[in-house]
Order: sequence, then C-alpha cells, then structure tokens
Amino acid sequence: MSEEFYSLVDVVKDRIKEEMGYYKALFESPGYDDLDDYEQNMLCSIVMTDYGYEMKDFILECVQELVSKKQ
Repeated sequence: MSEEFYSLVDVVKDRIKEEMGYYKALFESPGYDDLDDYEQNMLCSIVMTDYGYEMKDFILECVQELVSKKQ
C-alpha cells in the first residue's frame, strides 16, 4: 500500500467522525480518485469493517445519504 493510502484512511475516519456521512467522507475525499482500484476497495473494506457494515448495508447507507441530501 502507498503512503497516500494510509494517510487517506486517517482522513476518511476523521471525516466520518465529523458526521459528514460515509459516502461523502469516503468517495468525495481528496485523493480517493488517485488510488488504484485495489486500494479503493481496501479503503472501503476498512471503513465497512471498522463501522460494522456488510457490503449491502454499506451500499444502502450511502444511497440513503445521497437521497436525503437531494431532498
């Protein structure tokens, strides 16, 4: 894993603590798009594991955040 990956893990966790929501904290974090696919998947897995989500529940949570944001 790259050094950028490990820094981004900390950034994402801080953004989640700031209650910005999982979707924004993860997918809209500066540097997320610069990670390769493996690192993006690993970052998602870390967040899901640390916060007790299974894949389908995590996706549902992100979708609900996006829907509520538009209303």
